[in-house]
Amino acid sequence: MRAVRIGEVTVEAGQSGVAAVNVARMPRGDDLEITIHVVNGAKEGPTLGLACTSHGDEAYAILVIGEVLKRVDPKALSGRILAIPVLNPVAFESGTRLTTVSMITNEDNLNTVFPGDPEGSLAARMAHAIKQEFADRVDCLLDFHCGGVDSDINYTLAKECEGKLAATMDGVIRAYGSRIVQYYTTMAISMSPATTLADVVLARGMPALAPMCGGGPTYLSKPEVLDKAVEGVLNVMRHLGMIAGRSVPAAEQLIVKTKRVIRHRHGGYFIPIVGNGATTSTVPGGTLLGKTISPYTFEVLEEIKAPFAPTVLIMTRACLSRVSPGDYAYIVADGASAVTRKA
Repeated sequence: MRAVRIGEVTVEAGQSGVAAVNVARMPRGDDLEITIHVVNGAKEGPTLGLACTSHGDEAYAILVIGEVLKRVDPKALSGRILAIPVLNPVAFESGTRLTTVSMITNEDNLNTVFPGDPEGSLAARMAHAIKQEFADRVDCLLDFHCGGVDSDINYTLAKECEGKLAATMDGVIRAYGSRIVQYYTTMAISMSPATTLADVVLARGMPALAPMCGGGPTYLSKPEVLDKAVEGVLNVMRHLGMIAGRSVPAAEQLIVKTKRVIRHRHGGYFIPIVGNGATTSTVPGGTLLGKTISPYTFEVLEEIKAPFAPTVLIMTRACLSRVSPGDYAYIVADGASAVTRKA
């Protein structure tokens, strides 16, 4: 592999390094930078991009990326890894989903403002820097998203493609190995146009998908999630010919067609009945998933029940918590219309 230069850092073949890409000067006087880890293989091969935390409260996959980087020896690597553990340092610092310092509120969601604009909002400027130094260089992208501080999620979201790219995408999806997969044609995002980091890579004809894994409660209660995600990345690398070993595709995946985000109708104190231990499982229609009570009168304000017969649980709320109207409660899918795909 040739040497790669990002920002002011050059990483030679067979070496690892950490680069910083400058975005803007912040009000407190420091520079906002995007940190990019580089593992530059000794031999030729594709460039795999790993990224997470475009939403500041979705931080679980930082652990996944960190563990992958620890396990890969650049001297034995064919190709290159570029990894951004924190796409949005501003939102991560505040612990919020969005970049909450911009005056242009419809451009606060880093996940939907690609390819960005060097003269735009702060989120758009971050997106531009990420595209130039990261997205335009990768041959395959895993853009991780996660649950928040009190939720757990586990599935892969991927865009429906055609022709050769569709076959390439399916190979990567099977190699990563999520039990549940949803394909989409158009993102159900209210703002328009909405372009994600994955869209930028897909537009170049390269595979890009969004594995969703873990969340705040997951690390201690479900340590196997981290192991499975790390092994999924390594298996993708085997599939791409980047590391030694045979790639083993998922023996079975559930392809869900109808997905629903259940939001809280009322604010109050949320009590989970079905928690993060049930993520990826299937429950009968009508199963009580959780309820919201008034913390002042103890009145039950709403009961959240499984809407499909059966219901596949994709995201669960795991903790007692204060909730507001419109907050995510659960993400579920219709088990009756789902299709099982075998290797």
